[in-house]
Amino acid sequence: QAVMTHQDLALILATGGTGLVGAAYSSGTPAIGVGPGNVPVLVDTSADVRFAVESILVSKTFDNGTICASEQAIVVEQSLSPQLRAEFERQGGYFLPPDELAKVQAVAVLPDTGAMNPAVVGQPVARIAEMAGIAPPAGTRVLLAPLAGVGRDFPLSGEVLAPILAYYETADFDAAVKRCIDLNYLGGIGHTTAIYANDEQRIQLYANLMNAGRVL
Repeated sequence: QAVMTHQDLALILATGGTGLVGAAYSSGTPAIGVGPGNVPVLVDTSADVRFAVESILVSKTFDNGTICASEQAIVVEQSLSPQLRAEFERQGGYFLPPDELAKVQAVAVLPDTGAMNPAVVGQPVARIAEMAGIAPPAGTRVLLAPLAGVGRDFPLSGEVLAPILAYYETADFDAAVKRCIDLNYLGGIGHTTAIYANDEQRIQLYANLMNAGRVL
């Protein structure tokens, strides 16, 4: 607060949670704020699956997922899901079974607020697994949590700045887009979203429907 209100300060760039951005805007100093980014990623049936998985893992494992623009949830049509899951597993993704998902959720999200637990932020998979009392295969790069919904009843559907990804299967493309919109509105309006596709019409439709400042 002392720095943000200092008379010699010309501009604040505040990247962080709502509280930090609010403090910057109320400091009296000109400010540019960026809030949380619950980034959904749609992997379309027209996508290059191997490339999509490789790119997602490179991004999500950079600094162990601490970047607010890193992926938070993967959304895929059911028809493509078996291929996508197999490729994630081939490249070091581990899909959490229900009992282990509950254990990871318990350490990754604070039960009273639904916010991410600071203790897991930027931690590697091995450390998170140790905290949760699970034993994923050696070489696991990212933990994937299959979820059925979005919101407080599904804590891992929110932003967690760690190598953990929510994973959703939908009936078709329209349902996949709607799921991404739900994720965006849960905690990332105006931030970032992504689509992997080689169908230009679907890319354009997705970009037009998402309330994000950056569509990749």
